[in-house]
Amino acid sequence: MNLKSSMKKIFVAVFAVLIFQQVWTEENKNVLTVQISAVIAPGSEWKGKFPPQFALWIQNENGKFCRTIFATKKASKNKWIFAPKDGRPESLPVWYHSCKKRYILESENEIDAVTSATPKGSFEIARKIQLAEGEKYFVYAEVNKSFDNNEFYPKDADKNSAEYSGVNGQPSAVYRAEISFENPDAELELFGTGSLDGKSGLVEDKTETLTTAKNLVEKIIVSIEFSEDEK
Repeated sequence: MNLKSSMKKIFVAVFAVLIFQQVWTEENKNVLTVQISAVIAPGSEWKGKFPPQFALWIQNENGKFCRTIFATKKASKNKWIFAPKDGRPESLPVWYHSCKKRYILESENEIDAVTSATPKGSFEIARKIQLAEGEKYFVYAEVNKSFDNNEFYPKDADKNSAEYSGVNGQPSAVYRAEISFENPDAELELFGTGSLDGKSGLVEDKTETLTTAKNLVEKIIVSIEFSEDEK
């Protein structure tokens, strides 16, 4: 057996061991049922003729989508008045791309359980989910309001310009906070914006172009509590 062949076999064996260890670790993580709670305090721009769309969800530290905690019903059902066939992906693009479809990836019963019309004032959400002990998670919130144009996204912008946003006005505002069993309470902070046309799910660093959109929400606080059967 030559050196090249021996090295190849050693590499394959080491790679197999690493894969086995990763799978074993994933399968043997201590998964606990917890209740994640959130308090959302609307800002001065929340109310108006066109109610904002809002979604709150959780991802693990590797960016894997875990679960939607709440979403406004219009956005989750992807039903809009006079909307194009594809709906309005620009309304909450980061959430839509995170859950891979433009609706909640859950049963119809669960969709109804985590959605509602846009609340008119402060509201609270509580939901039981399963999280792996020892992992860090990120809670995201995305909010957007149609027709909230400003000097960066003017109403009369040319369709071929980078400023054109259709009925979207300013792009969605994205908030984020890290949370874990060791640090179970957090306040979400403005993290970036969604893409203007909804074609990307990336968070963009364009918060300087937001004006009134920064006042759609005043505060979002989340916390994790153990369920009674996990204590």
